Amino acid sequence: MTNKLYDKPLSAIYSIYDPNDTGCKKKDKDGFNFGWDYKSRDTKPKKLFYALGCSWLQDNFFNRTFINNYPEHLLINRSIGGMGNSLMIDILKKDINLLKSFNTDLYFLVSFSEVGRNKNDFKLVNPINFTSSHDYFAEILKRQHNEVKQILENTNAYITTSFTNNNFNNNNTLLDFCGKQAFKKPDRHVYHYNAGIYEYMKDRDNIFSFNHHKDIEATLLSQKWFAGHEFVDDTLHVNGYEPYEKFLEGLSL
Repeated sequence: MTNKLYDKPLSAIYSIYDPNDTGCKKKDKDGFNFGWDYKSRDTKPKKLFYALGCSWLQDNFFNRTFINNYPEHLLINRSIGGMGNSLMIDILKKDINLLKSFNTDLYFLVSFSEVGRNKNDFKLVNPINFTSSHDYFAEILKRQHNEVKQILENTNAYITTSFTNNNFNNNNTLLDFCGKQAFKKPDRHVYHYNAGIYEYMKDRDNIFSFNHHKDIEATLLSQKWFAGHEFVDDTLHVNGYEPYEKFLEGLSL
């Protein structure tokens, strides 16, 4: 007897993708939304699962997949669309003691986003010794990972990135599960995909003395590869359940 809301994986039930349906995005074969024909269950949560990231973890595909597949876990999802890494770390610092005070099993998932979404990111590393924004971002990301690793010491935790290259451990990213790729993977740099951050650094060229033109060219190639994944839509977000199902299967839950 299954404890899931549905006997089949959600990716097998909700397989109709409508890019114009921004509310639910997926419907079953009869045109019904998630939860229309769910099964009641008696399983009560015994464990806590804490998720922290940007819109890639805030996404309903992730939340629905988790609720369907892991009934023994209570999901605490602190992810926010557009969240930057420094803000994630600050939130985790404030939450950690309360979470540890609960007399229950805890599992932490922290999925970093792009470096440069928060001004505080730039306080971690002096750019003077760098000629490339990608190398600069890479060093910042490593330091952010080290800080989170220390906070989550002696806990069950999985630290990775959503779509930014993971340069700090061997854990899979969410993007790793987004299906076939239409283009060759570029160099394993740490990219930022918002043009505004490059304008910000160019306007402060006395501080960020990078080869901005070369960096932007490399970023555009990476963005093309990123957008060319089977399960990535035009907004550079996951457009199905399958990537989250496969990603969560790889965690020790």
